[in-house]
Amino acid sequence: MNLRAKIGLFCIAALFFGCAGKEPQIITRTEYKDVYVTVSCIDEMPQKPERDRSDPDNQKKIAEYFKACEDLLKQCVGGVQ
Repeated sequence: MNLRAKIGLFCIAALFFGCAGKEPQIITRTEYKDVYVTVSCIDEMPQKPERDRSDPDNQKKIAEYFKACEDLLKQCVGGVQ
């Protein structure tokens, strides 16, 4: 066996057995706790307009309704105040 192989085996042995006699140490400790967060949410949904195909402004009213619902939902989850 040549010198290079002996040095390589010694390094591998030192790697595996270098810390064998040491007691294991706890480095970090994780503790989980429940955290309750109050969320201001929707008290009441706006009234949904009825669909009326003869009224040209009806689609605009429906779009405004969905925009208002989206804004309320964003406030509920904390997106926009």
